[in-house]
Amino acid sequence: MKKDKNIVLWPIYFDSTKARNDGRRVPRRLSVKRPIVDDIGEIAKKLGFDVILEKDKFYPKSWWEKSGRVIIINNTQKSKTNIIKEIAEGLKNKNK
Repeated sequence: MKKDKNIVLWPIYFDSTKARNDGRRVPRRLSVKRPIVDDIGEIAKKLGFDVILEKDKFYPKSWWEKSGRVIIINNTQKSKTNIIKEIAEGLKNKNK
């Protein structure tokens, strides 16, 4: 079975103003206030990933907010969880 190499990341995964039930995927200590697609894409590029930014997309659970999304072409063996953690750490360091 071929594994899909594209990983979709939504800003809500990293948003400290959202609860886990709303879609946040990282602990509050690694989250930032209202992250934007451009920042997530920038951090992903610095980590060596190929990135596609889609700014006109809506997170399904909050369909009324146009948050955008980042598609990462994962050519590594890293899991989505590890990639999310690395990007969260990058966002946190950027906002210091």
